[in-house]
Amino acid sequence: MTKTMLIIEDNLSFRECLEYYFEDMGYSILAAANGRDALYFIDDYTIDVCISDYMIPYFTGLEIYKEFSKKFPESVFILMSGCIVENRPIEVPFISKPFDLEELNDIINMYIEER
Repeated sequence: MTKTMLIIEDNLSFRECLEYYFEDMGYSILAAANGRDALYFIDDYTIDVCISDYMIPYFTGLEIYKEFSKKFPESVFILMSGCIVENRPIEVPFISKPFDLEELNDIINMYIEER
């Protein structure tokens, strides 16, 4: 069964790069450029994996995580950022930008296997 991934990234070219890569990995992709669109997808779809930038319009990635984890406690949420994120909950996997897409895919697969 195809897994659904939500990608939340306000940088269009980077978001598209993630979309193309993970679509090639077999995911069905939902993409949001801001927190409001992300919450729409969280409310209306079943999501297996979410990758969110920390600094996005309208909400932070941590605020999105709180809503996402309430609805999908068994799903994988990865926070990414090019800056230091202070006060990040330990249970939120984090990857620093820039990163290798294969490394991100390996991290996602590790968390999927754990659940």
